[in-house]
Amino acid sequence: MSACGTDSGNSARELRIGILWPVSGASAAITADFVAGVETALADYKEQLDDRGISTKVIIEDDQGTPSVAISGFQKLANKDQVDVVVGPLNSNNCLAVLPVADRAGIATIVTGTAPSLAEGGWKTFVRGTSPNRVQVNTLVEYAVNDGGWKNIVVIHQETEYGDDLRDNTITAAKERGAEVVETIAYAPGTTNFLSIATKTKNRNPDGVIVAGLGGESVSVIKQLLDAGVASSKIGAYGGTDANVVEEVIPAKDRDGMLLISGFTDKAAELQTDDAKAFVADYQARRGHKPQLYGAIGYVQGQMIINAALGIDGEIDKKSMLDALTTRKPFQSVLGEVVLADSNELLVPLWVQKYDKAGEASPVHFYVDPAAKS
Repeated sequence: MSACGTDSGNSARELRIGILWPVSGASAAITADFVAGVETALADYKEQLDDRGISTKVIIEDDQGTPSVAISGFQKLANKDQVDVVVGPLNSNNCLAVLPVADRAGIATIVTGTAPSLAEGGWKTFVRGTSPNRVQVNTLVEYAVNDGGWKNIVVIHQETEYGDDLRDNTITAAKERGAEVVETIAYAPGTTNFLSIATKTKNRNPDGVIVAGLGGESVSVIKQLLDAGVASSKIGAYGGTDANVVEEVIPAKDRDGMLLISGFTDKAAELQTDDAKAFVADYQARRGHKPQLYGAIGYVQGQMIINAALGIDGEIDKKSMLDALTTRKPFQSVLGEVVLADSNELLVPLWVQKYDKAGEASPVHFYVDPAAKS
């Protein structure tokens, strides 16, 4: 669909990166943030890549959030564009469709889908470029229950493997902390009218509501909950709900007390490093706003690819990149130290961000998965 970078004709030291994300539709904004993160990483590391004689080319394909389109997009990237690594898909359903194709092609595929079955399929080319669902669930539920006093919780979730798994993890995490999920409400992907769900939730009068969806769809749920009279201080959302999208749609006065999961915030003391500050400045210059979760994930996945390529002495191709990407070495990123677990999943520390009366978000809770400490 589109390409950028330095193209020298598929030479032995050219790194060809395919991005397979939903460029169009409800997730278009977070895709743009993600791509900007990858491109910022490539720009920041250009000197190091040049020193190693490595040029780069990025080819972007729109999977439209649909498994069949994701498969055809992957096949184009593999066969026509001859990429060395694929970044994506975003949605777990698309990941499940693409990974068997990736294994047959032998191309490392860095997915952002968080469904647990992705790590259980035995795919040799699988790398999860973000934390699994349990990490974001424990991050949000721990703060909401212990600090927010949420004892009775309603979960509104997308009816996909991604949303269903977030629901199940939330039920477990709440119970472990002495709280209860009193109701779960599912909706089909592509839903736009959430009035009945919002009204039902309002009438249930829970201590808190957790939204488990993606992109603009999640923000629509939040907007209609607010319109139905659910207090903003009773609303939390998982990482599929990006702060930049929330702030475009929800007025500042209506965000007070709202909780969001984020893998990156420039206000966190833990991220006040020179590299993180440079990332914020470079990303903002490229995208026009500060990075949030998806911009940071894009940057980290870009770092993963760059680190792998810099470690290859010979020809850069799909085999050498697959070998390099599945070497399990912790590395420092703009998110702090990230660990690639035995299941080929990144374990990234996460934050809860809470909005104040002025509509500004600040980090209030930091969580590291126990597996990342071992």
